Amino acid sequence: MGYRVQTVHDAAALQEECEREKPLVLLAEVANRPGACEGIARVKHFPATSHIPVLAFSASRDKALQTAAEQSGVSLLAGNAVVLEHLPQLLDQVLDL
Repeated sequence: MGYRVQTVHDAAALQEECEREKPLVLLAEVANRPGACEGIARVKHFPATSHIPVLAFSASRDKALQTAAEQSGVSLLAGNAVVLEHLPQLLDQVLDL
């Protein structure tokens, strides 16, 4: 697809990494990732990174996790199967927001 990918394993460092790397979009797996929603919220809080659209995905259908992801500022939340099958279309959608 032609995108450069940067992996961040520490959710606490997510905002700083986004500020340094200046990504077009942030893809974040929110289930089984401690602090993911808090890291996303930090990205959306700081003016230097608040404009970055966030495509979050999860295998979990946990309503509390979905609510936390939405409250953190996620632009679009999708299931893992949907992301695997439709990633190009989802990227187009989130970049148009």
